[in-house]
Amino acid sequence: MFAGTMNDNQRKAQLSFSYLSAMCAVAGYTCLRGPVPDDDSIDATVRTRGSKRPIFDVQLKATSSPIRHADGLHFNLNRKNYDDLREDRTVNIILNQSQGGMRICRVW
Repeated sequence: MFAGTMNDNQRKAQLSFSYLSAMCAVAGYTCLRGPVPDDDSIDATVRTRGSKRPIFDVQLKATSSPIRHADGLHFNLNRKNYDDLREDRTVNIILNQSQGGMRICRVW
């Protein structure tokens, strides 16, 4: 067996993008990787076909150790990403968290 070159965080990032890409493929949407460098907390952009051709940006997060509370799973988000997600934008950003096959989406 060959040793992998990615660390755990890189693997989680790749799996999150792959999951989003698969969801988009099923829905018939286009999924593009976010801008490089990622200084605006955008990991992907989804484009749809419709009367107004909606576009939305996505912030992907994955964890192998979620924080469990009575109201659900919580995720520690660093301040920069939190502030980026709270900015007033013309395009909504969706935060897609993953943990063990469960997906949680929040729309700002």
